[in-house]
Amino acid sequence: SKAEPKHKEYDPRFCTYRGVRWPRAMLKFIVEEARVPSSRISYLALETPQILSLSVPKNLAPKLSFLQNELQIPPSSVGAMIGRYPILLSLSLDANLRPTTEYLGTELLRGDKSALALLLAAYPQVLGLNIT
Repeated sequence: SKAEPKHKEYDPRFCTYRGVRWPRAMLKFIVEEARVPSSRISYLALETPQILSLSVPKNLAPKLSFLQNELQIPPSSVGAMIGRYPILLSLSLDANLRPTTEYLGTELLRGDKSALALLLAAYPQVLGLNIT
């Protein structure tokens, strides 16, 4: 006997989490890679819906790598940062995040990388400052 066809509205590329339809790869990234606290996941989509259209490999993964590897912010802190200030995922890595962290690290904190990591973990909204 032939298997029943899936519902015509079903799309395996998407899933629903607490009433929000997410691209499956993005929700997996947000939960497993970025480690955003589960209590903040719905807030991301409601506060910054444009992130739902961003590419994980081209956009989100490089930002996560920058925060964790280049700035040396612990993964749990990065997840909390994104949960509190989700718009940081929509900021441009090269036009916003790099120049802002360079300015803060050099001009404000005189090259103290650990102080920069602590500042950003505590106040992620400073990443949205226009320093030009």
